[in-house]
Amino acid sequence: MTSLDDPSGSRAHQDGLMVITLPSEIDVSNGGQLKDAVARGLGNGTRVLVADAGGTTFCGCAGVRELLAAHHQAATHGVQFRVVASPAVLRILELSAADEVLETYPTMGAALDGQNGAIT
Repeated sequence: MTSLDDPSGSRAHQDGLMVITLPSEIDVSNGGQLKDAVARGLGNGTRVLVADAGGTTFCGCAGVRELLAAHHQAATHGVQFRVVASPAVLRILELSAADEVLETYPTMGAALDGQNGAIT
């Protein structure tokens, strides 16, 4: 897995899968880091990019905006973008209707499986 502050962004490349671990809080002060991490995660054979927000307790509007931008950026590269959403993140995604665009999962296992457990 790679953390947003990991400058290499190259860990967890396995069978076309990359996992980005999101911080405990995503707001305007660090939302742009997600964009950079996604850019590092695209290419190099990545087919599935998982944003792990399972430990994220706060996600502001800037975080939602960056998750949506990451989804669109991944799609333009033919990469599937999945989000492991903590209850707090899922709530803001539901309130903003971003959950209708993003593929959200309750656990990392479900996100890695990609077929069972998607939150609808």
